[in-house]
Amino acid sequence: MHIQIDFFIAFGLPVRLSNIIRHKQSLLARGVYVLTEGKPRLKVFDPLTAKTICIGKAIRETIFSRCQKHLWSIQDARLSNGKPRSGPDHSFKKYRESINFDATMIWLTPGVMREDAPYAISCAEEYLLHEFKVKHDRYPWCNIAGQAK
Repeated sequence: MHIQIDFFIAFGLPVRLSNIIRHKQSLLARGVYVLTEGKPRLKVFDPLTAKTICIGKAIRETIFSRCQKHLWSIQDARLSNGKPRSGPDHSFKKYRESINFDATMIWLTPGVMREDAPYAISCAEEYLLHEFKVKHDRYPWCNIAGQAK
C-alpha cells in the first residue's frame, strides 16, 4: 500500500502575538501556526528554528481565535468572575512563568492552508512537530503532546 498526502502551507508575515487584534482580518483563516521567541527572519521563514515555542493547528476555529487563546494564557487573562479566560496546559503555564507573562517577545507566523482539507492541516502540524523533534531532539516548549512523547 502506498499513501501520499500533499499539502501546501502559505506562511504569512510574522506578527507580534500581543498585537494580533490589529491583524485579525488576515488571521481569519484555517491552517497551521508557529509561535517563536523573537521576530523570525523575513526572507525565508523556518518553522523548525530553535526559537519555535509552539506549533499548532486551526481547523474548527481560525488562526486568530486559537492564537487569541494563547495570548490570554500567556497574560493569565481572567474573566470578571476571576476564572482564567483559557485553560493552558502544564507546559504552557511553565513557559509563561519563565517569561514573566510577557507576550511582547512572542511572534506568530500564520501558515494558511486549504479549509476543505482538514486532514492535511492535521498532517502538516504532525509533520512539523516530527521534523522539529528530529532536528532538536525535543519538541517545542509549549506543545502539549510533544512534551510527553
